[in-house]
Amino acid sequence: MATKKRINFLYGLIGVLLILITGSFLLNWTNVFRPAIQKNLHITAGNTLAPYKIAVYYFPGKKNAASALSYYFQQKKYLVELLPAIGVAALEYKRYSPSHIFFKAEELAQAMSVKSEIEAIVGYPVSAYRFSDVPDNVSMIVVFTNDS
Repeated sequence: MATKKRINFLYGLIGVLLILITGSFLLNWTNVFRPAIQKNLHITAGNTLAPYKIAVYYFPGKKNAASALSYYFQQKKYLVELLPAIGVAALEYKRYSPSHIFFKAEELAQAMSVKSEIEAIVGYPVSAYRFSDVPDNVSMIVVFTNDS
């Protein structure tokens, strides 16, 4: 009698396990033949050069430094635009503040890499700020002021 209960218990256990296995197989049917995990390239900060656009604004006293920086980044295949800061109302009050950059928050790693390169080229520290209003046309804005 005890053996019959054990056999019935084992049959019930095997039945429940088969139901669970069959149920999980049916729920994941699409992933069995088309796995959701796809191979993606790992992108480091230095490999995202093509879509990264930098606008370099300069005040008259820093035109040479801005030109040199623009040329350097163009050689590294960045999209660079050299623009005078005179006449840009949003930059006029920053004329005598330290040079700085603005970057998109989601591109922090790339921005810090570029910031380090800028500091190495110009020879002095550059402040970094996130955009408050994110522009669509540039990834970073560099502002060379008359102070530094």
